[in-house]
Amino acid sequence: MEVHRITAMNSFYSTPPLRMARLLFELQPHVPLHLPVEIRGNVLRGAFGTVLQRAVCDSQTPCNLNCPRRDACAYAMLFEPQWPIQFEKPKAQAAPRGFLFRPTQDSSPDFGPGQPLCFELRLFGQTIDVLPFFLNTFLSLDREGLHGKPVHLSSVQTLDWSGASRGELVSRGKVTRNQPLVLRFGDLRSPRPPDGPIRIDFLTPTCLQHDGKDQRIPTLEALVYCLRDRLSGLVQLYEGREWQVDYGAMGRLAAEAEIVYCHGHWQKGRRRSSRTGQVMPLAGFLGTVVYEKVHPALWRMLNLGEEIHVGSHTVWGNGAYRLVLEE
Repeated sequence: MEVHRITAMNSFYSTPPLRMARLLFELQPHVPLHLPVEIRGNVLRGAFGTVLQRAVCDSQTPCNLNCPRRDACAYAMLFEPQWPIQFEKPKAQAAPRGFLFRPTQDSSPDFGPGQPLCFELRLFGQTIDVLPFFLNTFLSLDREGLHGKPVHLSSVQTLDWSGASRGELVSRGKVTRNQPLVLRFGDLRSPRPPDGPIRIDFLTPTCLQHDGKDQRIPTLEALVYCLRDRLSGLVQLYEGREWQVDYGAMGRLAAEAEIVYCHGHWQKGRRRSSRTGQVMPLAGFLGTVVYEKVHPALWRMLNLGEEIHVGSHTVWGNGAYRLVLEE
């Protein structure tokens, strides 16, 4: 049976039952802070992890998978999530983190008094409930420092789908009584899919793996496979539910798409874990790819993927892309 006969638009997957909160942080450095765009996500994530671990972990207990306090540890929940027993997953597929940083992509590397550093934090599902850990950690950077420099958390705003502010959670360095706006993916409106080719701009390094290989030029098949698995994992881990989707039909449709234009490059990068000393790659594709023969039923999922990022190292802000509707 032809795929097109069994796949009317969105008939083979439901809208993921996933919630998200978008928070815009503004950090005011007390002194000049040099932070190139390629390391911002790593610095933000690293500072958060280091300060949080110091605050919540018992220094007498090694921080590893055998820690007896693991089930009650905020650090373990955020940085070392594990698949619940009831969900079967391949060993090679790591459990996704329930948050990600989206630092400003401004090319200027210099921040300081009067030049704030802004970034967006996105929390998924149950991770929204532990927002105070994020607020308290970044409030402590006045003392702990970011990239070796003291910074002041001046404000945190909760955003709607359009990016407009819907209230302040931190104002003038003080936590307010406001609650984050909880966004539900079922409420996200998608623009009408184009009749012709689809253009995707990969805004931060995007590393997709398919059939065990890195996609130096991301195929739509690899993009859809990685999005499918990431969405499914986020729903399972942070909503405790299963996402209803026909994996086979989705994969067959994605395989029909073809690349008709590509302009970009493979950006190399790496990071060293301050906890383990391990060096990990942060490489990925940056640029524009145009695909044709994209089935309209895939459009909704591609639109959702703009919100969650895709591929490796999403916590650092990698894997951000934008669907471009051309006239």
